[in-house]
Amino acid sequence: MKLGYFSTERIMGQEVLVSLSAEFNLAENEKIGDHLERSVDYGIILNIIDETLRDREVKLIENAVETVAVAILKQCPRIESLCLTIEKPILPHGMSKGAKVSVSETFRQEYLCS
Repeated sequence: MKLGYFSTERIMGQEVLVSLSAEFNLAENEKIGDHLERSVDYGIILNIIDETLRDREVKLIENAVETVAVAILKQCPRIESLCLTIEKPILPHGMSKGAKVSVSETFRQEYLCS
């Protein structure tokens, strides 16, 4: 992913860490058991994240968070809400000195209707 407000950050691209916490609906009296179709397949979520970010150039990490969250909510209707965090370990102009930055935001299915 090429992420960063400054063009020098986007030249090489960088790896980011994506964390996700999701809430989903179970039908009344439904039990998950070992039935993947009753749950949320995190393999699908990982593919969505990869496809959404892999070749994308984004200036603001907040935009990346929103773009990924919307893609997940659209493709995974069982998810009622999710909290998505993207962490950027490389900061511009050599200012990291071991620091990293992350942005988290919570989204609900209703967000898609707005």
